[in-house]
Amino acid sequence: MEYRSGERLFEGEAKAMEILWQFGPMPAKRAAQIAAEQIGWNKNTTYTVLKKLEAKGFLRRDEPNFMCTPLVSRGEAQRAEADSLLKRFFGFSQFKRSALPNGPKVSAGGSLSPRGDWRLPSDASPALWLEEL
Repeated sequence: MEYRSGERLFEGEAKAMEILWQFGPMPAKRAAQIAAEQIGWNKNTTYTVLKKLEAKGFLRRDEPNFMCTPLVSRGEAQRAEADSLLKRFFGFSQFKRSALPNGPKVSAGGSLSPRGDWRLPSDASPALWLEEL
């Protein structure tokens, strides 16, 4: 299955991918052994997570021995996570037509807002931040 842009790794999936990024392609059995040592997972948990990662397109499992090969680099996964975080952060404001800065609280120091704290403007965009990634 091909990696679908926009797919995100959940915490357990990220832990399994860290093993593959750190040690490279390996049989599922070896990944389960490392996960047992480093994370405390039993082999069935590891196999389930690897199967989910394959379905999402993050890795490929081939015979023999269900050889697991990462299809997405650590950098690509980090970029996708940062992209998602920035889009959710900047898209948080529900009052788009208000003239007051009413977005998420940025800092409690100083007073630039009528409310006495710094807020992210409601019309802020993640575009500049995403370009920097």
